[in-house]
Amino acid sequence: MSAERLRAHPELRTVLELDAQTYEELEQRAATSGKRSALHTLRATIAGGRMEIVNGTYAQPLAPTIGGEANIRHFFYGLDAVERILHAKVDSFVAGEPQFFPQLPQILAGFGIGNTVLRTHTRTEVSFRLEAHGPSGRPSARPWGIQTVLLGANDPATRAR
Repeated sequence: MSAERLRAHPELRTVLELDAQTYEELEQRAATSGKRSALHTLRATIAGGRMEIVNGTYAQPLAPTIGGEANIRHFFYGLDAVERILHAKVDSFVAGEPQFFPQLPQILAGFGIGNTVLRTHTRTEVSFRLEAHGPSGRPSARPWGIQTVLLGANDPATRAR
């Protein structure tokens, strides 16, 4: 959603899912341009409550292939960059299958990210079940205190309007 559309429609809110490396690039360009930058507009939109930054990874890793420590580093460096550059805290993780891995709930909880939307590309007519287990080992609707929503490709909430 463009900044122009947000200005034209004050009732709209949006989320932005980019890697933190992109925000570093915006910061470098703003420092050299000497004029009002996209970074300034982005900060103002976030501070005004019109946009939420989600995910918070440094890049957009294929999480199952890089291993636990590398995933933690992506969050560590990414969340730091978001706070430092955008003056924003990441509260939500919105991702598709390439970012799913078994330790994701614990890592998100450890970084204080309390909301998760896991989007799949599977058809919702096909039966599947997401069962998350909390620290006790029993199934939980809110493992590690994280509110999780699973959306399939054909769910009304994910269709283009």
